[in-house]
Order: sequence, then structure tokens, then C-alpha cells
Amino acid sequence: MKDIANFQSEYLHVGRKNENWHFRDIKISESGLTSLVDISSPYISKHDKKGFHLSIFTAQEACAELLIYWVCLKAGLERKPGEAWVKEFSSKFFKPIRDFEGVRIHLNVKKSRLGVNLLVAVGSFEVVGPNGGLFTVELKGMIENYVD
Repeated sequence: MKDIANFQSEYLHVGRKNENWHFRDIKISESGLTSLVDISSPYISKHDKKGFHLSIFTAQEACAELLIYWVCLKAGLERKPGEAWVKEFSSKFFKPIRDFEGVRIHLNVKKSRLGVNLLVAVGSFEVVGPNGGLFTVELKGMIENYVD
């Protein structure tokens, strides 16, 4: 049997750990939000002849953080009160995003529930590069046992 290490992704095992990203220009609305994301120290794959491409994993992480942020603000909280759980998740890749600055993420909240010690939100996201590229993400997340 061949060693699996020869087939593993360098990005998943090395590059991803060094990649940093941050939000800027977050605009909140009653039905969602829009944010720009910049990736500092982007990982450039030696296998991609066109250079940088935004990873679906980075896009997924950013979407999850934005859904948590939106539902906590909706609940009137000052900070995330505890562990957040992703209940359902799906994503589609349409075209690579080659920009590592100014990536726009738009969240449309389809459903949210603020119950006793339970916050739940379902959101649809579009992740778009300023020079093209598109991912879509559907996400259902929850925070339970919070105290406001």
C-alpha cells in the first residue's frame, strides 16, 4: 500500500495553518449583512498555475463567523456567549476567486429563532471576488444554553 502522505493536500496540512483573514466594512441589515474579507499571508499552491485561489474552507469559515455575528447582534448580545454549532452545511463552487483582498460576502438570513437559551439562524451566502469568481453557501447554525 502506498503512503497516503504522498496524496495529501499541502494546503490542508500546512498552508491553511499559516493563512490569516479578517473582516472589514461589515454592513448589517434586518435580513442579513454584507462584508468584505481580506486574506493576509495567503497560501499560494504550487499546483495552481494561476497562483492564489480562495479555498472553499476559508469561505466556509468566514460564512460561519458572519452568521454567528449576525444572530448574536439580533439577540442583543455583546459577545458570543458560548460554543456555536453548525447543524447543516452545503456549498457550491462556480468559478475560482483569485483575489485575496476585497472578497465580498453577502448573507441573506432565511430564518432565525431567538428562543429561551437557544439562538438558531439559517442563511444563504454569496462569496464573490472583486475580479470574478463565485461560491454559494447554505448554513444552519445554533448557539445553545446562552444567557443574555
